[in-house]
Amino acid sequence: MKGNLWWRLSIVFLLAGCDKELMILPVENLKIEYGEKLDKTKLFYTKDSDENVKVSRVDGFDEKKIGKQKLAVTFTDGSRKVQKDIEVIVEDTKKPVIELKKDSITVTLGDNLVLKDNIKLVEDPVDGVLQYSDKVIEKDGYYIEKGKMDTKKTGTYDVKVIAVDVNGNKSEKVFNVIVKKKETKKKSLNNPNKTGNFYTNNDSINSENNFSNNEKLDSGTSEESPYLGNSESSSGGEETRLDSNPHQHSITVTGYSDVVYSGVFFENEYECDTWASNYWGPNGEWSARGYSSKQCSCGMWSPYFFHIDYWN
Repeated sequence: MKGNLWWRLSIVFLLAGCDKELMILPVENLKIEYGEKLDKTKLFYTKDSDENVKVSRVDGFDEKKIGKQKLAVTFTDGSRKVQKDIEVIVEDTKKPVIELKKDSITVTLGDNLVLKDNIKLVEDPVDGVLQYSDKVIEKDGYYIEKGKMDTKKTGTYDVKVIAVDVNGNKSEKVFNVIVKKKETKKKSLNNPNKTGNFYTNNDSINSENNFSNNEKLDSGTSEESPYLGNSESSSGGEETRLDSNPHQHSITVTGYSDVVYSGVFFENEYECDTWASNYWGPNGEWSARGYSSKQCSCGMWSPYFFHIDYWN
């Protein structure tokens, strides 16, 4: 009887000294975003595993290696440990970011245009700034497809920026290039007295280059010219302009229905044309005009204007 009791107690003590293996339920094929740190709590189902279990060690993980990875994961509850092989999948779902300076660029016919100057930033969310390539690439950089763009032909063109990261993710962004015709200086062929010049005022008006009708000039003009200031014009016939000097300077121009005399005189034709080329009306209100000059009987030159258009 005593022998049987001793045998039973021995079995109880033996069973009490044996620990059960830690119960863990791993997550299968866990997907992890490229470049992100591993969240260890997502490697197993906590509700279906033993209490107080945590991951103490992970071997074999690389956040920048795309595809399946087999990890050696060690779990513990503080008193027991167990190692499990768990398979995860690293994938890159984030495309590169392209930022433009402008969505549309306007240039003049014949201008030299560097397309990549319109690129503000091309960047991968993980690997950072992507570099420009002048050739088509499949990975790690960006390039520009200009299509049919030609700055020697007027029109509107689509230009495409294409960025590709190290894993082949691709982004595209389009901007417009508008090529406009250059407004050039035109000669007026309708001048019987002298070959005149016809210009459009494309540049912003510079008040320093627009002389008022009350300016004194070193070339011997009158102190006040009643002609440009009052915007008087002939009807195509003769018209004589006088200043306050003892000699009455005058020129006569025919052939224009809208001729406007400047009332200023210069010692030579070069000075006369230089002054006229910078004159766009008393207040800079002319958008286009032709001009020429004619010589007074005393030898001095005076500019006159015709075919005048005004800013709207």
